[in-house]
Amino acid sequence: MIAASQLYCCNYLSNFPVQITGIQSTGQRIIVTDSQESVHFVRYRKAENQLVIFCDDTTPRYVTTCCVLDYNTVAVGDKFGSVSIVGLYSGYNLAYYAIPAISWSSNLMFLSRCRQR
Repeated sequence: MIAASQLYCCNYLSNFPVQITGIQSTGQRIIVTDSQESVHFVRYRKAENQLVIFCDDTTPRYVTTCCVLDYNTVAVGDKFGSVSIVGLYSGYNLAYYAIPAISWSSNLMFLSRCRQR
């Protein structure tokens, strides 16, 4: 058993503006949902010992639940009862978009079948 004094956070992301509501993983990707800013795709860089947000959703959603559909796609539900399918384009090249500023400005997220009440 590990003592409480031995537990520590080895990596911290301060880029999330609001409360994190869910964390899921698929392969090398970590999908983080936020209570006001929707979905963020995160990757761990082993060489730098860093977690990097390489892509995020451009539409703000108050996400309450998230389900990973495949490697590039997640389904999210928000507090208003809407269901959205959000993911990366199939032509997404992680080597090129490894710098977060590039992927944020390139609008790599897509949205389909969004139902609003």
